[in-house]
Amino acid sequence: MPYQGGQYSNEEFEQIQDGLQRPFGEWNCRHSWHGIILGVSPPTYTPEQLDQMQRYSTEMITIDGRTKTRYQWSQEMRRLETAIRQQKDTATLARYSGDDKLRQRCQGTILQLNRKYGQLADKAGLTPEYQRTYVQGFRDGKNKDGLTGTGTSITIPIGYKRELRTAQSIEDIKIPMTVDSVQNVMRNIGDRASYYRNVEIRVDADPMLIPHGILGWTSPDGKEVVFYANAFVNVENLAVTIAHESKHLQQVAETGIATTSEQLIRREHEAYNFEDEWWMENGERIMKAYEGTDWL
Repeated sequence: MPYQGGQYSNEEFEQIQDGLQRPFGEWNCRHSWHGIILGVSPPTYTPEQLDQMQRYSTEMITIDGRTKTRYQWSQEMRRLETAIRQQKDTATLARYSGDDKLRQRCQGTILQLNRKYGQLADKAGLTPEYQRTYVQGFRDGKNKDGLTGTGTSITIPIGYKRELRTAQSIEDIKIPMTVDSVQNVMRNIGDRASYYRNVEIRVDADPMLIPHGILGWTSPDGKEVVFYANAFVNVENLAVTIAHESKHLQQVAETGIATTSEQLIRREHEAYNFEDEWWMENGERIMKAYEGTDWL
């Protein structure tokens, strides 16, 4: 930012390059420069334009309890784009190897990362760049058994207000990341636990996904539910995630497998609105059940 729009001699520019931790044009930096005649060539930007750029980039924005500059939030979006590409790579490998269960799991993670990405862009006043998540060979659509994938640029409409706390590192996780922990809380959530009969429960503690706020995923056929590290931050997170995923199990039981990405979006939207209502009715009771423990 200090050098944006500046004019320098060749010697001055080389000194700047040598002093930068990430030089212009290197390590995936996309800033460019071109030759000028010092004292003759007009500047690319006016002082007013440069001032506006600086104020826009350095504006402090609070999202999910964290305050960063708009530029820092844009870097958070770059990290989300990387995570989405990684999941698409894994999904593609799973498809070629015939591991449809892993492919579906990756598709579910992609859906949630896309949702997080769209929300972050909206709250930070940034433009989502879904083309950055493109991965050659990745397919999004129905496979032979009728299950569906997720759109490459899908976001879920925001109709809910409450936001769960997400971790920044493994140190923020209070509850042991085990199926036993899930079942422990499940015993206290009431009738929603009945939807988990004959459902495989798994835990995915991949630390790469921790900063991105993913909590849980239900397979499109309702046979598997995965709980991610963020679900184990505290009792509220885990209880709400159990309730949220139980809504997806209920949707499959009542209306069958979703066959389009649009259906998946509607179901996700319903589940988020449902979890708000459910926590208002049950939250106080569940929190009391864990008073005096480290799980709060």
